[in-house]
Amino acid sequence: MTRFLFKNTSSLITLYIIGAFVSYAGIAHAEIENGANASNVLGQTVKVSSDTPEFEKEGLNNGPNEFGFNFNGPRGMAIDTVGHRLFVSDGGNYRVLVFNLNNSNQLVDFEADAVLGQDDLKSADGAEAGVNASTIGNPAQPAYDATNNLLYVPDFSYHRVLVYDVTTITNGESAVNVLGQSTFSGFSSGTTASTMNRPIAVSLDSANDRLFVSDSGNNRVLVFDVSTVTNGESAVNVIGQADFTSTTSTTSQSRFKAAAYINYDSTNDRLFVVDATSNRVLIFDVSAITNGESAIGVLGQTNYTSSTAGTTQSKFSNPSGVDYYSTADILFVSDYNNNRVLSFDVSTITNGENAINVLGQADFTSSGSATSINQFNGTSNIKSDSANGLLYVTDIFNHRIVIFDVATIVDGEDAVGIIGQYDDFTTPNALYTASGRNAGPHSLGFFDPGDIALDESNHRLFVADTQNNRVLVFNLENDNSLTDYEADFVLGQSDFRSNTDSLTQSGMYQPYALCIDSNRNLLFVADHENSRVLVFDTDTIVNGENAINVLGQTDFTTEDSTVNQATLRSAAGIACDPVSQRIFVTDTRRILVFDVSTLTDGENAVNVIGQGDYTSNASGTSDSALSSAVRGLSYDSDNQRLFIADTSNNRVLIHNVSSITNGQAASFVLGQSTFNTSTKSATPDESSISAPWGVAYDSNNDRLFVSERQVSRVIVHDTSSISNGQSAKYVLGTSSFNYSRENLSGFLNLATQGNLYYPEGLTYDHTNNEIWVADSGFNRVLSFEVVPTPTPEPTATPTPTPEPTATPTPTPEPTATPTPTPEPVLPPTKNEIKEAQGLLKSIKGKGSDSEEIKESIQELINSIDLIKDSDEYNAKSKRKFSKASKLLSRVLKVSESASNASNKKKQRRLTKKLRNIKRKAKKALKAARKKLNE
Repeated sequence: MTRFLFKNTSSLITLYIIGAFVSYAGIAHAEIENGANASNVLGQTVKVSSDTPEFEKEGLNNGPNEFGFNFNGPRGMAIDTVGHRLFVSDGGNYRVLVFNLNNSNQLVDFEADAVLGQDDLKSADGAEAGVNASTIGNPAQPAYDATNNLLYVPDFSYHRVLVYDVTTITNGESAVNVLGQSTFSGFSSGTTASTMNRPIAVSLDSANDRLFVSDSGNNRVLVFDVSTVTNGESAVNVIGQADFTSTTSTTSQSRFKAAAYINYDSTNDRLFVVDATSNRVLIFDVSAITNGESAIGVLGQTNYTSSTAGTTQSKFSNPSGVDYYSTADILFVSDYNNNRVLSFDVSTITNGENAINVLGQADFTSSGSATSINQFNGTSNIKSDSANGLLYVTDIFNHRIVIFDVATIVDGEDAVGIIGQYDDFTTPNALYTASGRNAGPHSLGFFDPGDIALDESNHRLFVADTQNNRVLVFNLENDNSLTDYEADFVLGQSDFRSNTDSLTQSGMYQPYALCIDSNRNLLFVADHENSRVLVFDTDTIVNGENAINVLGQTDFTTEDSTVNQATLRSAAGIACDPVSQRIFVTDTRRILVFDVSTLTDGENAVNVIGQGDYTSNASGTSDSALSSAVRGLSYDSDNQRLFIADTSNNRVLIHNVSSITNGQAASFVLGQSTFNTSTKSATPDESSISAPWGVAYDSNNDRLFVSERQVSRVIVHDTSSISNGQSAKYVLGTSSFNYSRENLSGFLNLATQGNLYYPEGLTYDHTNNEIWVADSGFNRVLSFEVVPTPTPEPTATPTPTPEPTATPTPTPEPTATPTPTPEPVLPPTKNEIKEAQGLLKSIKGKGSDSEEIKESIQELINSIDLIKDSDEYNAKSKRKFSKASKLLSRVLKVSESASNASNKKKQRRLTKKLRNIKRKAKKALKAARKKLNE
């Protein structure tokens, strides 16, 4: 019996283990099967800051999440000053976010606390979720009724206004009433007193129980009596049209070109209506309303028939939002095209009067866009908080809400707060230079990942984050498994928060493909839109480092699209041959081959495939031609074969490249029965290939993986022997080979653990027999365990039983020394597990952890490894203990990193990560103990 002691100043842990000391062989991986689930995912976690993978999230930049907004969002806001809540419409994520405020109605933190329109903060189900009482097609400017605790949300896409009881809020709760439709399942547009066409804003007159609805598609404002609300009730008045069936669009005193955002002034009984196309704001007296009544004033124009745009103190260019600030009798107007907010003194109104202040620009004649503390990129709706002297401005293309102190205003003043963009998710602070969707870009998500490359020697995974114009680098464990879900380095950008495209030595513009020469620590990046290949030295990596060489262009600042021996028009795929020191690069209708044994900027290619010479550029369908779109490449070093995804020809070509002749013929074709066809199968099957995008060769098992972007699957071919048009053996991303895209309808828009949506690049992990897939449509990278199914051994012919012979008298054998009966294996007791968890609690990662504690944890890891390798335990128990062992190792690793962190910010981030890992380790130990008891 072996006895290990784990010592701590406050506890002793004894773990009893018996068994042979054998080397750790690793956890058994699943055999490949059609439609298998992925085993892991990068780019999507339960919360943006968590270390828990989520297979049902699909948004870009690890979204949707609790911190950020999506496309063209946010769209509008409402404040509950009594219950202390801020409601924000996040149109691109089909939801309304709810932020708790303090008693002074200011933000408590930057994380949303509840959501309407989705079941949780990680979901963004749109049309596939259906039209009902709990879904929102595209929420715009809401309004809050403090008297009745109701929230009115205009649903732009489904032509309705939803009414929510928000006395208390449950994520994804159903609306209690609907206007514009007679039922919650209706979504037809109409032009009557009870129907709508793209309602974009609502504003409430609480004193008179009136709801004003900007019915933008019908060029009107509807007025509803909401003293009681009935589903599909008729409006009582209309502004902008003479009756409920007219949709006249004109610029006059009583008509609109396009009604946009609106705001009701309860102090003076006025309604402000933005007429965006006519570049003006109309003011109506609504103390008593007559259908089609005339406006009493206009801003942005000197009369009611002009509609010119401008960038002056009195003009607008496509105004979008409006809000009345009662404390100072000021009207704020967001001026969309001029990227600014103007303020007007409306104590008395003169048609075409000058604004008194401007936000977002230093003066009244500037209109530039920017991502900064005092500028915007497309202002939309606005909302003032008179009690606190604050103005919330939706900065739509910067995907944020910017907060200004407007108790006193200085032209072009700095913002005092922000929602939607932060420097960190552990202790978030406003980041005024970030503009990406879903609080991105950051180190935890992707935007259309295009390719992956695995450096198996140096244990790193590279991901081409295409739309973020960068390559993310993930450090791996020694067995090439993930350390965590957060990128460690970035290339193409100076930091994780930037995503600007550039034509520089360090910049990128939509990197499409990657390949690694691990022998020389070189990374080759197909920088697609810059028509070049960048070469990085990855011996050590620094964020935003310069490339050391460029191919396809003469220097780092040139983009020449001439078709010749040295120039690339658009690099879309790349493969490395580290033995012969060559790289293969897909260009338009051809593949250039470069000798990279020594690298020279802008060097000539040494061969071309797909064309007979370096100046031809014709597409074709033959054994020596390529289509107009060629994507992924993969190189087989053992057999010197090049696999080419000939996308528009719906095939994969296989070339023998042991020696290359310009314009040479391919040896084999997959996806077509002959070289002269390019048919796209209406119903995919085992032998068809539709628009192949990525290819990856598995040298362990002589297999080829092919991603088919349009039909959202990956097929697997046995390439130990190849025949033209042969059938694939397996398929991933769908349960069978035989399906058509039409049958998937909503399925394609719902991420699961097993499906794919526009898969692109692939890379194979030979250590773990896993295929990594860049699942671009769901903004994630999936790994699938694809251990080959073993070939059954043939049944041996039984050997005939020999005839018996006379049995000689046996010589007595000496009595053997009896083998001692092994002592029973004693699993850790409940108390011992508890004490082990106590040790974990002692690890803080702040430089104060004692070496004795760390040694005890390490001994626990060593002891658990014995359990993993002992025959006395079942497979489930071993897997549970293996997980616990791995997590304990990560505890030590992250603790050490936190202790050695170069600054407090990094230490805080790592300390939070450490807490999460310790929690998981404790849980894993408990689960392992439970398995041992079964």
